Amino acid sequence: MRRKKVLAVLLAAAVCCTAAPVWAEGTVRCSVADADQVAGAPATGKGDISPLIGYEMEAEVVMTGDATIGSEINAWYGRKIKIDIAGYNLEIKSDVLIGDNASVEITDSKGGGMVTGTENVSLNGQVKSGKFICSAASDCKGPGQAKPTPTTPAEPTGGAVPTATPGPTAAPVISDKVTGVESLDDLLSAIENAQWGETIRLDADIDATEVEVDIPADKKIVLDTNGHVLTTTNTREDSYSKVTRNIVVLGELTIRDDAAQAGGIVSHTPYAAPLTVNDENIIDVDGGKLILEKGALILNDSEPQGSDPELLKGNYGIGLAGDAEIVMNGGKISVGNKAIHPDAFRNNKRSPGKALKVTINDGLIESTNGTAIELYSGGTGITFDLTVNGGTIRGFDYGILASVGSLVVNDGTVEATGHGAKKYNKDGSYTFHPGVAVALDNPTKHKCWLKLKGGNFISDPAGICVGKMYYDGTSKEQDTCTEITGGTYTTEVPDWHMPEGYTCVDNGDGTWTVVAEGTTPAPATPTPVPATPTPVPATPTPVPATPTPVPATPTPVPATPTPVPATPTPVPATPTAVPVTPTKAPATPTPAVSAIKGKIIGTGLSLKGKIGAQLLLSFTDAAVVENADPEVMITVDGKETVQKLSEYEHYASGKNEVYELQVFVPAKQINDTIELKLVDKDGKNLQLVSGKKTMESYVFSINDITESYLAKPSLYGEKTIDLVKAIRNYCGYTQLMTGYKTESAVITDKLTGITAKDLLPYAVAADKKSGIAKYVGLGLALQSDTSMQVYFSLTSEPDAYEFTVDGETVEPEDCGSGVYCIELKSISAGKLSTASEIVIRKGSDTFTIKASALSWAENVISHTKNQKQTTIDMAKMLYRYSQKADAYFV
Repeated sequence: MRRKKVLAVLLAAAVCCTAAPVWAEGTVRCSVADADQVAGAPATGKGDISPLIGYEMEAEVVMTGDATIGSEINAWYGRKIKIDIAGYNLEIKSDVLIGDNASVEITDSKGGGMVTGTENVSLNGQVKSGKFICSAASDCKGPGQAKPTPTTPAEPTGGAVPTATPGPTAAPVISDKVTGVESLDDLLSAIENAQWGETIRLDADIDATEVEVDIPADKKIVLDTNGHVLTTTNTREDSYSKVTRNIVVLGELTIRDDAAQAGGIVSHTPYAAPLTVNDENIIDVDGGKLILEKGALILNDSEPQGSDPELLKGNYGIGLAGDAEIVMNGGKISVGNKAIHPDAFRNNKRSPGKALKVTINDGLIESTNGTAIELYSGGTGITFDLTVNGGTIRGFDYGILASVGSLVVNDGTVEATGHGAKKYNKDGSYTFHPGVAVALDNPTKHKCWLKLKGGNFISDPAGICVGKMYYDGTSKEQDTCTEITGGTYTTEVPDWHMPEGYTCVDNGDGTWTVVAEGTTPAPATPTPVPATPTPVPATPTPVPATPTPVPATPTPVPATPTPVPATPTPVPATPTAVPVTPTKAPATPTPAVSAIKGKIIGTGLSLKGKIGAQLLLSFTDAAVVENADPEVMITVDGKETVQKLSEYEHYASGKNEVYELQVFVPAKQINDTIELKLVDKDGKNLQLVSGKKTMESYVFSINDITESYLAKPSLYGEKTIDLVKAIRNYCGYTQLMTGYKTESAVITDKLTGITAKDLLPYAVAADKKSGIAKYVGLGLALQSDTSMQVYFSLTSEPDAYEFTVDGETVEPEDCGSGVYCIELKSISAGKLSTASEIVIRKGSDTFTIKASALSWAENVISHTKNQKQTTIDMAKMLYRYSQKADAYFV
């Protein structure tokens, strides 16, 4: 399941620029499956494929016939669009606009196709840092596309037919070149000049502890350590630098060792102060791909400093950022701390983690004093997919620690060999908890799905193989994200981990196997036992006799909830269009219905600075609902999001339990139908009651709710009604500007009386004379709330600077061409007029920019030449919306 964030990006021109602002809109994938396709699967089609490209932040289309792009396509800031013409012809008839840090890539997986009309592709960001990549045959008129000079080989006169030279559509040819290196200079030179797929072989031990060794994004390299050692570190240049002293994989790197003796990549850096310098990874996979083959070795063999035996031995192994991928077919990773983990926003990474993918087919992943693999995001909107098909994952406290993402184990061994994690108590003492092979760290909070289908799972006998971290040997906390249908375990598997139809069978030898009911496990594999059992202390660590008390009553919601209309939002009548004479029963059976009923006791706008709705759902028997563990499924515009009901805020109201369901949508989708339904753990639909109607799903829109407010203005007061009207118009103007279902836009505010003079107090304030930086411009992103990008240039490399936003240290994003950007995120309606202060420091010199979301509006209205009217109207409406929100939130 991936969370969804819909985004409209408006990139304003710089003050000195006369170009029109760039805008576009899109979403980030979030659900396990959209209506009828697996999440992540590309769209397919022919004809005009513009609608298939849609508004996804990462859109992918595979053509199934000749096609055109007949409507304007906007690849706004950061958007990625991939089109596989698959042997067909694509004609680009309309503009394809590529913003900064965005890309449009066209490939031909089958060959023989052709792309024409590439002259309609253009880079229109402020700094022109977007990319147009076309490896398919084309007319080569697009930006950055060189027109190839056609060559006709001479007709052979006899003998062998010459091999054809690959044309512009051919995939890169894998080089069979092998380059031996004996020094660091040799290695860096070989990487820089490597052909696609070239093998670089170590012919001597090499010390790379003073440099960052990068595998560039356009390189595919095989490193054969050949029995020799490449020594690196787990450090960075200094506490504030992005320059590391390790290996950074931006492209594709395969590591293997073909020699009889063990070579590899080794670090001796201890996990010790200062951690701002010494807690890097041996290898950073930053948007690239790392493949480990037979003989590969990634090793940190440092010893703890001092006499404290609890200090970590060694450091981190492999960190993942960007769209990183690891495939392990063999070899060994052995470190003291985490062997593989996401490194999303930690240590000033070049790019935040997004879609992280790890596949383990064979080999050993080992943490001698920590967790072997950690599925933890470190940020929002990050997915982590881990598939284990073989090999051994061996941790000290946890084999795998999961709080987000997808884990599928088909085979292999996952084990925890130590006494578990150290958890500190309030009095400063600490308790060791038993090791857990697959441990869960509050998984439902961040979304996590674990499917254990086979393999061997080994844990401390006093602990559990699968369950919550900090397991104390007594509590039996249930989690809702694990599904076990196979595998052998050294502790019994609780019932709640297994779906209906599966059971845990005692093998009589200290192990248990999960099988389908009615079958007997075959002991094909010997009982897994750790090679060196961890000694168990004679006196176990005491566990507190009395667990921490849990409040009997949930924390109450604020005393004054958001006003809710007394009359529920009307539900569209039941459709009457049915077949006149059905000849047979529908192929799809009617879903089973649960006896549990939830009553919708109120709907209202979520007037908290974001575009959304609040629904109050009441149940008479809280215990029954808790046991049913229902999921809330919300579908907007065909996209489904799923969240546990238990994750929503809820409170006791008399004998009832009331849940506050929040639904947020992009401003453009105010009129889109929202469908709400609840499904229990057995797949049965809960019944929903609204008024006198009982239904299996509740349908409404944000606009429906705004109309219920406007129908009874005296109930809510002038400020509330003014804000509701502003929301409707704000959403309507967003529709007009983005071109999204413009026929349904509701516009009642003609924006009269708003002039550039009104917005002058919100103009950007930037230092005029500075020798260290220069202000460039602003960009705005409109979603359910607002984000803004502030662009600037620097006179030196960014490592020489410090950057803060309202006193908090941040790292800028490199937008190319010497321009950098800092994003101000999640600006709610009541903060649109509030300026943030960005301070850029270089030594004793400072450069300051003060800007709010209304600074963007001021810039548009003060420089209307060549601006689209829809952009001007949007800027005025942003000001109006801010005025009404300020008045409401005072």
